[in-house]
Amino acid sequence: MKPYFYKGRFSSELVEHVIHNAKDFQNTMRISVEAFGGRLVRCHVMASGIDPIGFVDFPSDIQARAWNAFYLSQNGVLSSTIERLLDESDLEELGVLVNKNKSNASVHRKEQDY
Repeated sequence: MKPYFYKGRFSSELVEHVIHNAKDFQNTMRISVEAFGGRLVRCHVMASGIDPIGFVDFPSDIQARAWNAFYLSQNGVLSSTIERLLDESDLEELGVLVNKNKSNASVHRKEQDY
């Protein structure tokens, strides 16, 4: 499972529904994420605009994108984006790749005077 961050925007009607059904909000989000093979880590509503944000885990990027497409199609959801986050193993792999390739990737800089 890999971590993702999502952010959406609700219509005023959906904001009102969420406020009146606050106990169901987290459970509704959990059910929809799990239906696509994911796991809801935590969801919140931003105090500055009542926009939903949260952290979810999905086994693949395509499952995360499919959930986001489904979520965006729901009545009252005006926008939704999902972004892959880097976890510890990603950062370790990134470091290995940078160290392995940095001399070859910057060989052109050695030939120029700065």
